[in-house]
Amino acid sequence: MKKLLFILIALLIPVCEILSQSNISMLDVELIKENRINTITEWNHTYDGREPSDDGRISLRAQYDNYGYLREEITFNSNGEKSRKVTNRFDSAGNRIEHIVFDSRSNRITFSQMAAFDQNGNKISEWGFDGMGDYRNKYHFDTEGRVREIHYTSQGNLREKRIFKYIGNETNVSVILPDNTLLEKINLKYNNMGYLIQEAYFDNKGALVRKIEYTYNGSGQKTGKRRYHRSQMLYRYVYIYENGLLSKIIRNDRQGRENVNNKYFYNENGQLVKEYWFNENADDYSTRKFTWDSRGNIVSVETYYASYNYQVLYRYDYSFF
Repeated sequence: MKKLLFILIALLIPVCEILSQSNISMLDVELIKENRINTITEWNHTYDGREPSDDGRISLRAQYDNYGYLREEITFNSNGEKSRKVTNRFDSAGNRIEHIVFDSRSNRITFSQMAAFDQNGNKISEWGFDGMGDYRNKYHFDTEGRVREIHYTSQGNLREKRIFKYIGNETNVSVILPDNTLLEKINLKYNNMGYLIQEAYFDNKGALVRKIEYTYNGSGQKTGKRRYHRSQMLYRYVYIYENGLLSKIIRNDRQGRENVNNKYFYNENGQLVKEYWFNENADDYSTRKFTWDSRGNIVSVETYYASYNYQVLYRYDYSFF
């Protein structure tokens, strides 16, 4: 199942890409369920000098069910007006069977996805609207529960299909166009623990286009990532851990330049209390500083975006079942 998860993450064509996540995404389903959280409201306090304003504006409201699953999330613009609503439905096994994004400004659905699962929890079909038109994707599995083929259709027409072949710790994927010609081939390699250690992409003539390599420690934590364009390395990341928690991410580029890209600090409970990240468009690190309550809920996040020289305090209110 671990290989299957990597395959689906790495290979499925994304029809809706999330570019950024809210701070509350750090609260996992089990914690939300255990704490019986019903709603979380995020307030945005801008800074006047060194202190945040007393009056914040609402920027997000999330609603959960008794099982800790996100049922509805509403985001608000700077005037406090609704800008987007996301709704989800789940089956009894916790599989998401409906995901709808509604844009309040245009008063229309901009993305939707429905899904069906078999008795083993494998997604066998998904369909909906991707912002341009209707789509449907079908998944076929072999007798061992591995993905055998995926067919992607748009407006009722086959867009492409992917055919999977498994040999030991390798998975080979052929991407086939509607006229039955080869678009590209993908080779995935795994270690004996089932973790992805290499993904390589080849054109229809067999020439390497790009490659990514991964390394892990004995606990399965990622320790390195290298990205190549053809045979030339573009950059590599080194992940450093302290007491089992990610401490630093160091970036090296092909010119040999090295810098600490991310730094993380935790409290005695293993909760993230401070994060630094570097953006090439800025001269300094951006930062996030977290405070938590005794139940593990986020109370506030003080954030500084170095690229924009902008500081904001996010504060969170909760209601419970």
